[in-house]
Amino acid sequence: MGVLTLGIPTQAAVLTSVFGRLTPYEESLMLPRLAEIEKDLILRRKRAEEEQWLGEIDGIDMTLTFVRTKQADAARLAHRSPVALGIPTTRPQRN
Repeated sequence: MGVLTLGIPTQAAVLTSVFGRLTPYEESLMLPRLAEIEKDLILRRKRAEEEQWLGEIDGIDMTLTFVRTKQADAARLAHRSPVALGIPTTRPQRN
């Protein structure tokens, strides 16, 4: 199961582990949470710089890269238009 850096399983991680991937709608729901995570990581990075925690800075930078990639993917998928499949019809019976 996917887990955030805080060790808390997210709904998206649970859905991804069960179904393999999220729908565009589910991806779009993640955008506000991803922005919140990014903001928190930036604050944590500033503190790590102040405390000179070099290993922590590297880990936060890597996590920021993953979060920003996920944000870009979610934004791209949220703007995909649905595919019109048409209305199904029955075939005429052959006698």
